Amino acid sequence: LVLETPSSVRERAGRGISGNVAGRDITIGARSLVAELYPSLADDLPAADGDGLRAWIVEDGTLAGMLLFDELPRSGIADLMAGLRDLGVRRTLLLSGDRTTQVAAIARHVGITEVHGDLMPEDKVRIVNDLMRSGHRVLMVGDGVNDAPALSAATVGVAMAGHGGGITAEAAHIVVLVDDPDRVVEAVRTARGTMRIARQSIGVGLGLSFAAMIFAAAGYIPPTAGALLQEGIDVAVIFNALRAAAPPRRTSRQTPR
Repeated sequence: LVLETPSSVRERAGRGISGNVAGRDITIGARSLVAELYPSLADDLPAADGDGLRAWIVEDGTLAGMLLFDELPRSGIADLMAGLRDLGVRRTLLLSGDRTTQVAAIARHVGITEVHGDLMPEDKVRIVNDLMRSGHRVLMVGDGVNDAPALSAATVGVAMAGHGGGITAEAAHIVVLVDDPDRVVEAVRTARGTMRIARQSIGVGLGLSFAAMIFAAAGYIPPTAGALLQEGIDVAVIFNALRAAAPPRRTSRQTPR
């Protein structure tokens, strides 16, 4: 099969794509896009119902066909949700451009309780910003181009880039280079452990240094001994901080059959 190189390609984020292929104007996209570009076809496009995501194909202004997609949850998502709950994550949301009814079924399957469907990329950003304005710290996980703006807006954006991240990886703060959602739990656990060790090192280092200064000011520690003691405190704090570089402990979950 010889593929023609398209020209005049235009992508509408989250809605579809159009271009010219071998002299024919081709549009593939959602019902709303087709109805906007070709109003005369609006009555020929049934409203979204049933399962699956539909993409309509229009060739030179004539309805040529339809693609029906069925979307299954990514392997490991249920374990990811369970791992986040174990870490104390109180609220999980599924943001999707697919129909709400379809998204809700997937959310129930993987253990997500709050669902927002039929979203454009800017809608995802709005929801993330609303959460942050409410005082929440938002961890956004995404793997598609439409997720990039929300990943950038979140407190922490995590891009699942096992198959190449592109703009999604550039917008995120953390990039997971393997197709393993459990790495998100590992990243949260590692970040919390690192912050705990950092605060511990700061507190212990400042506390010991302050105590040593009081004893030195009272004349109990001579200058040379004080200098050596300060170096000892610094080295102890450094060794404690090195614990953050230890390999994280991986936990495995068995999904009930």
